[in-house]
Amino acid sequence: MFASLVERGSRAYQKNAPDKALSLFQQALKIKGLRPDQRLLCLDHVANCLFRLGRLEEAQAMACRMIQLQPTMALGYLRLGRLLGEDGLGVLRGGLQRVKGAEQRQLLERAISCRNGESEKCHDPLLSLPVECLW
Repeated sequence: MFASLVERGSRAYQKNAPDKALSLFQQALKIKGLRPDQRLLCLDHVANCLFRLGRLEEAQAMACRMIQLQPTMALGYLRLGRLLGEDGLGVLRGGLQRVKGAEQRQLLERAISCRNGESEKCHDPLLSLPVECLW
């Protein structure tokens, strides 16, 4: 059930129907017994849909929930940092103090380097990596 809802939501989002995608991701979040990684994935998709719909404050609240759920994973910090734009640098730096694992730290370090203009090969990890690769 969860995988089906997420897949349908992803397709709706790709077909430029973020409102429908949001509804499907929210349904997936209501499923009992989700693993933390599944809940994190869903919250990330919800935050992205909300942002695309212009509901920035709600998207930021979802990103904060992601951090509360998995404070040792980079994904929530990356999402919130991106949503906050120029003000997101502090979030990324704070995430460096909390994340575990070399890969997680590297994702945040690259995002910080890009924000500081230290790297010529900047790319947004949220756009270039499947979200599943972040945990």
